[in-house]
Amino acid sequence: GPADISECAIQGAAAASRAAIPMAKGYVQAEALTSVVDETKCTGCGTCIAVCPYGALRKNEKGLVEAIAAACKGCGACGATCPEGAITMTNYTDAQLLAEARAALDEEV
Repeated sequence: GPADISECAIQGAAAASRAAIPMAKGYVQAEALTSVVDETKCTGCGTCIAVCPYGALRKNEKGLVEAIAAACKGCGACGATCPEGAITMTNYTDAQLLAEARAALDEEV
């Protein structure tokens, strides 16, 4: 809901404080965002391979798709087009996104 001026000032100071930490270090360390293929769901159709602009997916010896983490840029095109829902992005599973949305809406997770 709406916040009064003092609450807004406190929240602004807290945000500035959080931003100052990586600025003082001079760098921000971020975890790589890459695709992860669930072999139990993958049918090997190759749709994801066709849409990946980075060539970061290939078929393995079982005929299923596997991700090449070093080539993946984390764009998510593969996961968006997978008809089986076999591809997720690291730290962006459906459960994680749903939990974040619920937390943002102050719902019980």
